[in-house]
Amino acid sequence: SSSNTVYSAGVKTKVYLTNADGSHDNYTYNITGQSYTTEIQHTTAAGTLTSLTRLHADDTLAYKQVINSDGSKVTDLYDSTGHKTSEILNATDGSTTTDTYNSSGSITQHTVKTAGGDVTTTNYVNGLNSSIYVVNADGTKETKLFDSSGNLTSDYVLNKDGSNSTTVYSSGVKTAVYANNADGSHDNTIYNITGKSYVTEQQHIDASGKMTSIIRSHADGTLDYTQVVKSDGSKITDVYDSTGVKTTETLNNADGTTDVFKFKVTGLPGAVEHDSYNSSGSLLSIDVLNSDGTHAVTAVSAGLTLTGGSGNDIFSAAPGSTTIMFDGGNDQIKSFHAGTASNHDTIEILKSLVADYSHLQISQSGSDTLIQLTSADSILLKNVNSSTLDHGNFLFV
Repeated sequence: SSSNTVYSAGVKTKVYLTNADGSHDNYTYNITGQSYTTEIQHTTAAGTLTSLTRLHADDTLAYKQVINSDGSKVTDLYDSTGHKTSEILNATDGSTTTDTYNSSGSITQHTVKTAGGDVTTTNYVNGLNSSIYVVNADGTKETKLFDSSGNLTSDYVLNKDGSNSTTVYSSGVKTAVYANNADGSHDNTIYNITGKSYVTEQQHIDASGKMTSIIRSHADGTLDYTQVVKSDGSKITDVYDSTGVKTTETLNNADGTTDVFKFKVTGLPGAVEHDSYNSSGSLLSIDVLNSDGTHAVTAVSAGLTLTGGSGNDIFSAAPGSTTIMFDGGNDQIKSFHAGTASNHDTIEILKSLVADYSHLQISQSGSDTLIQLTSADSILLKNVNSSTLDHGNFLFV
């Protein structure tokens, strides 16, 4: 090994060291016009620079770079007092990692840039996350913000198609998500709701700002309430019990009428009640579908047509005229208005069952009238005298 020291006016300015392995260490002193006064270079026997160190006049660090054998580099920058301000890692894959430090030596920012141009920047305050910014080469972005305790408060994501979402947190717990879709519609989800029968609510709003659906859920994820609003203004609203079983469904139709379906009918397990209302909100009819498929249908307002099924149904006519459609089985009709008065009731019968009035087998059964259509089909008119029946009480179609 050997060394060569150079002086100027008696002052040492340079030292050139040749080490036994052929590597070199070169020192340059008393540099002027720079933030540093000393520079130290280490080169391999092949002449490749592997490290570069620069010192202030008080020998504190100003700059340091290490070049590894794989070509990666670590570069450290220091302030005038020798405190590290940043460290840059240039990796072999083309990525760059930059760490920034405060005067206390704590990291304040960590930035990673990939070879493809994706950049992730994390900022710190008192050693805790304060924000994270992700900017990708494809235009997608993400921004995370944190409170003074390091808890996540919001997470904004911008997608390639222009859609975006903001997730809001409280004490690190997700409380809401606001999503703006590419088609201009919006989806808002609220979590951890208190004081209600539900803890989560989801809303969908179309591009014009109209609410088109609401979904509310219990803590166990079962449904509490749903509503769908269609383009014609009609609505379907479902209500569920605490176990997620549907109890009612309300159809608000475009013409102003309403249909309410009740899935829990007192004293009738498995039955479904259908209540129909007109546009003024007045009840028109009640149709209870029993678990065996039979119907109990009541007309509340005059001028209605009641339908049942093929089972043994029970109908109750309104005070005014009512039409009952017979679909087979052994049906009963209560409060039937026989005769030719203006408020008389009508039974509509398929010609495939009975061709006309003359083919009906009508008989008195106690205080009731029994009408036999076929061996398997009959109609019992409760508290009706058969002699009061008229052709006009029947319509064959």
